[in-house]
Amino acid sequence: DIIFLGMPVFDIKLYFLTGDPRFDPYAGTGVGLYWLTEGSLSNNSGGVGMGAQLDLGFDYYLTDFVSLGFEGVFRSIAFVTDFGTPSVSQASLPYSLMGKAAFHF
Repeated sequence: DIIFLGMPVFDIKLYFLTGDPRFDPYAGTGVGLYWLTEGSLSNNSGGVGMGAQLDLGFDYYLTDFVSLGFEGVFRSIAFVTDFGTPSVSQASLPYSLMGKAAFHF
């Protein structure tokens, strides 16, 4: 019952190929804000934090307006789980693999 939420605050992507390629690989980096809910547990597993991310992926353009893609994202996140004195923190290193479909306008 724990929910992990992330919101990118700043994200930069570098596309390697120039011109108008159908296959468009990229690398990216960014920072974000993260929330971890307690869920139904009472073991102090909730928290808030900030983290960095690195990602690699590609877009494949089926037409000028429609693309399919795949992306892998590695995040390093520091969570503060208790704001008491002293505060308690922990680190999390999640990795995500995502498939995507996009419409460009």
